[in-house]
Amino acid sequence: MKKTVFFVFIILALLSVAVNAQTTSTKAKPAPKSSNPYSKVEFQGFIYHSEKSFGFRYQSNGWNFFIHNAKILHERKTRFTEFEFGHIRHEKEVKSASYIAGGGPTPPKSYVFGKQYSLYNIHYRIGFSHLIAYKSNRNGVAVSFNYSAGPSLGILKPYYLILYYNDSNNGVNEGSLKTEKFSEANQALFLDPNHIYGYAGFFKGLFQPRFAIGVTSKIGLNFDFSSYFDRIKAIEVGLMNDTYINKTPIMIYTTNHKIWTSFYMSMQFGSRK
Repeated sequence: MKKTVFFVFIILALLSVAVNAQTTSTKAKPAPKSSNPYSKVEFQGFIYHSEKSFGFRYQSNGWNFFIHNAKILHERKTRFTEFEFGHIRHEKEVKSASYIAGGGPTPPKSYVFGKQYSLYNIHYRIGFSHLIAYKSNRNGVAVSFNYSAGPSLGILKPYYLILYYNDSNNGVNEGSLKTEKFSEANQALFLDPNHIYGYAGFFKGLFQPRFAIGVTSKIGLNFDFSSYFDRIKAIEVGLMNDTYINKTPIMIYTTNHKIWTSFYMSMQFGSRK
């Protein structure tokens, strides 16, 4: 709930900034002679045809990195493609500290209790951006509405824990540590905090993935506040959805989902040519 309120506040704040900046820039000086907002009329009369940018997107349930390529169709419409790699976090994921006080080859790492897979995804989307308001000078803010959709490949990486086993040898109780993923054979220890030494690390299970096929879609408002028309420096806020054919089993005994919807805010940097 707190994250939702935060994103709504950010959207309203950005809309207010965009409206004020656009009003100020309009009063300060007239718009360029060309109707194209990204033309270099004041320099060489050159009109931009493409955009290339990259950025980081923070979601209410995860994050992703993206590469954005676009073709400017005319002054108010752009067609773009986006390639993304990201991570989706289950709402019930809570990090816990180990009850076992050291004694292993490495200090115990915090872990997520009851987790069996980490969900990563690869997106490829095609979409369109429509310019709502362009900046008439360097102090303005260009506002665009965009939407996109495409395939989503979910990558489920097994979540490995370091488990503590009580061993008995000649009447002497000794302990050993074993790195394991969840299974029916070890579920009693995997779900017992008294036997969990800690998280085994990101690279464990990296080459044992399961895959989930689905689709992704996104709608958002983009606020470009770069001081130069040939540069992109923008903040974008909006709504994103991933829908998979089957449920993605991140948690063991908690309801998992095949539909993941989140608010997002992204930072974007690039150039126009």
